[in-house]
Amino acid sequence: MASAALARMDLDWLYVAPGSDFLYFTGLGLGRSERPHGLLVSREGETLLLCPSFEADFLSTRVPVDRLLTWDEHECAYRVMASQLAGSATLALAPQVTFEDYLRICRVLPDVRAVSGMAITRGLRVVKSPSEQRLVETCADIAEQVLDRALEGDLVAGITEREFRDKLIASGLAAGLETARATVLSGPNSAFAHGSTGERCICEGDVVLVDFVTTFEGYHADITRTVVLGFGRSRVLEVRRAVERAFHSALQHLRPGVMADEIDRSARNVLDAEGFGAYFTHRLGHGLGLDVHEDPYLVAGNDGVDAPAYSDPAVHRGVLSAGMVVTIEPAVYLPGEFGLRIEDDVLVTPGGYRLLTRNVEKPLVI
Repeated sequence: MASAALARMDLDWLYVAPGSDFLYFTGLGLGRSERPHGLLVSREGETLLLCPSFEADFLSTRVPVDRLLTWDEHECAYRVMASQLAGSATLALAPQVTFEDYLRICRVLPDVRAVSGMAITRGLRVVKSPSEQRLVETCADIAEQVLDRALEGDLVAGITEREFRDKLIASGLAAGLETARATVLSGPNSAFAHGSTGERCICEGDVVLVDFVTTFEGYHADITRTVVLGFGRSRVLEVRRAVERAFHSALQHLRPGVMADEIDRSARNVLDAEGFGAYFTHRLGHGLGLDVHEDPYLVAGNDGVDAPAYSDPAVHRGVLSAGMVVTIEPAVYLPGEFGLRIEDDVLVTPGGYRLLTRNVEKPLVI
């Protein structure tokens, strides 16, 4: 598939460094190190793996490529790579190739034209295969069950944000999740959209926002549930109803063929009408997969002509397609008071959508 994209864009090679793109193409979660590794894909479909010679025996059994390009410790890995590329080749660099990689490649391949490969790698990854969809759904299902049990059993008056976070993570790992991390914000701390878990003691009547990010076999779930411990004030109930309405408005617009920015606008219009628009300070949602934040981004301006700084309009032309997995996470953050966010994971289907998690349907007060 990458070779077809290269041919369509009149490019000769794609170079992929370790990271989620490398995992997608090879099935190997290889970490970055000072020793260069990389995958080269040609427009004819040939695949080459650049790796240290002493790792060749191991990697040859793990990575399905046509050939290994090995280099010894005293050699320049990029010169070994350069020997395989035509002097005037065009080379697409995947997003996880670093600037330092780019400089070294240009130094040994001065005649090669290096361009962005974002549209190729993200364009392939943005629509999930049935097997990928199942992995995301499994991860989301486990994560939601773990979060529900933790809120019902471990969230008690007197526990600190950090203590609750640590219990939640331990429960997630015990339930079979590959990785788990969480942010727990209570009381006025919950008004920080990207706050940090601290030592604050959670009290009766506090708003508690829990953002839970997990992986299962490499694929992510990302859910947020906001609850009130013991009793809810009228102001909190009012905000919860507004956020729910924004969430459901987004769902009503979520289907193949709709522009990504339209989904964001539909939720934002509701919060504007409710008087809370100024307090919804981030995008409505993002894609889920091997990265917790990936295309498509449900954000104003992602309309196929333009895109946010972290994307490219060529990735999916701003249009939603069946098989995409996204988060829907409207929120209201009232400085000095509290914040309330509902985040669920959603699969775009041929006929519309399917909720993979249902935090929007869970009670506010516990």
